[in-house]
Amino acid sequence: MEDIKAKRHEEIMAQIRTDPNSVANMLVAWETELSKVMPLDYKDWWQNSKLEWPVVARMSIESLRKREALAWETAAEILVQLDQEKGI
Repeated sequence: MEDIKAKRHEEIMAQIRTDPNSVANMLVAWETELSKVMPLDYKDWWQNSKLEWPVVARMSIESLRKREALAWETAAEILVQLDQEKGI
């Protein structure tokens, strides 16, 4: 995974040197698409500096992953309890 990240970093740096406008367009696209799914009351997104947006986006994704894992764990526990109640 680190190789993929390092390669992507190198590609972006090369793109900055050769075609900075395309990188600017890419940043606008990222901001636009991420902003479409950020709740309007999410102050970390809308009121913080855009320089913080990458960290805020990462932390939001990490939080969603944790919530999803917890939901699956909870569902599994409930299924086990139901099975036990049924004597399975």
